[in-house]
Amino acid sequence: MTSFAEARIKHERGHVDEAVKMYDELLNSEVGKVNHEVLFFYGTALYQHGKVGLAAIVLKQCIDARPTFQSAFQNLGNCYRWATDYEGAEEIYKAGLELGESADLEACLGGMWINRGNPQKALYHYERSLAIEPRDELVKFNSGFCHLEMGDWKKGWPLYDLGYTTGARTPRQYLNLPIWQGEPGKTLIVWGEQGLGDEIMFASLIPDLQKICKRVIFDCHPRLKQTFKRCFPDVEIHGTRKNYNVEWVSKTDADVHCSITSAARFLRNEDKDFPGTPYLFPAVTLPKRHKRLRVGVTWAGGTKGTHAHARSFPVETLLPILDQDCDFYSLAYHKNAARELCELEEDHGIHLIHYPSVVEAENYDQTMNFIGGLDLVITVCTTVHHAANAMGIPTWTLVPSEPAWRYGTKGTKTVWYDTATLYRQKKGEAWDKVIERVAKDLQRLTQEKVAA
Repeated sequence: MTSFAEARIKHERGHVDEAVKMYDELLNSEVGKVNHEVLFFYGTALYQHGKVGLAAIVLKQCIDARPTFQSAFQNLGNCYRWATDYEGAEEIYKAGLELGESADLEACLGGMWINRGNPQKALYHYERSLAIEPRDELVKFNSGFCHLEMGDWKKGWPLYDLGYTTGARTPRQYLNLPIWQGEPGKTLIVWGEQGLGDEIMFASLIPDLQKICKRVIFDCHPRLKQTFKRCFPDVEIHGTRKNYNVEWVSKTDADVHCSITSAARFLRNEDKDFPGTPYLFPAVTLPKRHKRLRVGVTWAGGTKGTHAHARSFPVETLLPILDQDCDFYSLAYHKNAARELCELEEDHGIHLIHYPSVVEAENYDQTMNFIGGLDLVITVCTTVHHAANAMGIPTWTLVPSEPAWRYGTKGTKTVWYDTATLYRQKKGEAWDKVIERVAKDLQRLTQEKVAA
């Protein structure tokens, strides 16, 4: 017979599937009895296993059995937060805090407000958490997002770097090279991380790094290798940052290394440090002599874990834009894009040109070159926003009311790109209202082009 201690050991060692089965066995052996400890760990394991709805039911039962079990409130609140029921999650976290102060619950409340347009509120809870447990570096790391969202770069970058020591971000090591601390005259390996959009955004640092380093070696995402080799001809480019064992490292003459995001700590501490000017370019610059504007559009971005629900909408929402006298091209790369566009044409008679082989290309340079031939890009918050702006293509970006830190909390401009115009969704506002504003501006632009 499985013991509770054995199940806990399996759980703590990360064998969640086995732990769930063992908790099941324990509960089956005591039908009719309520063991709040087993319920708590069972509910926690179910949550980690992705069975969030069932986890919430089990954790509620745990709280019913022991209303003072504070950790159960934390994990139940996490279930509601996962389901984007933020009001429900906040209510549960606060109910847990009524039992006594808790650094973990305060941190959960802080995390709930990250990327939701209220970094001040998130920072308030993080500071309360740190007042209870001042050594919690994960909370410090998360508080860094608040400072970055508020444009307090000098405070934000060092805290953001704590992600490497807390396990929230994945570090890399190149031989036994030390991490670069901003000193000039070094041969530096700078490596990318996170998604394509972030790597493109932070690549604006490469020209600045070249000015202060003896030489720069850029280990980038393999999909971006060709673009960076063309645009940074004096930089040694390797598309191996997704690999762990790469041959070129053993032959390098580099002195130091660091992530490209860490380099921002030395080069982007005030708004004036962001040049905003284009730093990438397409392979071929197409002449723009056509009478109609060539406009690229997207309508979906992200995953469930990166707030896809907030920055995506049905393609039909774009109808007021697509009704303008322009040539429209889809830049959408999500798996259902082609089907959605077929249904759009079937239901509304609008043909939005879509080239899957271009916008879904493994070599992202094909996508970059296509974007580079457009007059305007209208996009949700996704890689396309960064790709277009990095090449200086005028870009109108639809920013949700709960934006990621990269887009800040107010204004129509961003320090990252001079060519970006942000159309912000107001709190509680439907996307169609934002689209109406964009459509009016596009109509005005097309009329100006005709008049010219």
